[in-house]
Amino acid sequence: MIRFLYEYEGLFQWEIGEILGCSDGTVCRKMQSYGIKSRTRVEAAISGHGHQHIRHDFDGDERDKAYLMGFCRGDCCARMCNEGGQTIVISCGSTKREQIELFISLFSPYGHVHKRKPGKSGQIDVEAYLNMSFAFLLDLPDAIPTSVLADPEAFFAFLAGNIDAEGCIGIYNGRARFCLGSCDKNILHQTYFTLTKMDIKCPKPRITRPKGYVDKDGHKLHRDLWRLEIYRRDSLIKLFERIGPYLRHPKRIKDMKAAIRNIEERNARRRR
Repeated sequence: MIRFLYEYEGLFQWEIGEILGCSDGTVCRKMQSYGIKSRTRVEAAISGHGHQHIRHDFDGDERDKAYLMGFCRGDCCARMCNEGGQTIVISCGSTKREQIELFISLFSPYGHVHKRKPGKSGQIDVEAYLNMSFAFLLDLPDAIPTSVLADPEAFFAFLAGNIDAEGCIGIYNGRARFCLGSCDKNILHQTYFTLTKMDIKCPKPRITRPKGYVDKDGHKLHRDLWRLEIYRRDSLIKLFERIGPYLRHPKRIKDMKAAIRNIEERNARRRR
């Protein structure tokens, strides 16, 4: 961690001390024990003058905040870099290039994003180092916040973030379909009841993989995997109209447009 913060983020020893909750003297001693070479005064001056990894406060509105909560609950992990520190680390791993690029676009305006080389499985891990204005992403529960449920636009922003993280929009057997699979039972049921109240009709969420299920790669589920699906053309159109302005994943947007074309073509055939 010290090597990364010093050599890659370009932080000073006193800044690293604040992050790790220790003195700059302790950081200096640890650097010496790890064989980390200190910058010269000239290098330090240049680094201080042209620091590239200054962190910025979150400056979005309540809908932006709701989107990030939905996205992070679905696909990310947020934690404190160190107990007593002032840095929040948001991490994500995916084999999908577009997912990693979306993560980077969401968080790079606010702090340094470190992208690791792909592992043997092809998964790429990324981490964003942010300040405490992103504390709203820590310890997200399996529940949509009450304030989000009370604001329809914030709700659909939250849902869009969740869909960008782990949703699917596609055409199967010639028919458009939406599904959202997750182990977050409560969020899916809250989503179902909220959509139903807005006349977006869909079946109740159902379990598609039980707890203990082992997939082909040997990964074991520690919780039931639930799925929420929408098939009805009128309900799909209503859903797309509401989440469309908030979706940010290029593939989700592309797939949504294809689904809308599919529905329009099917409606046109019915009118003939």
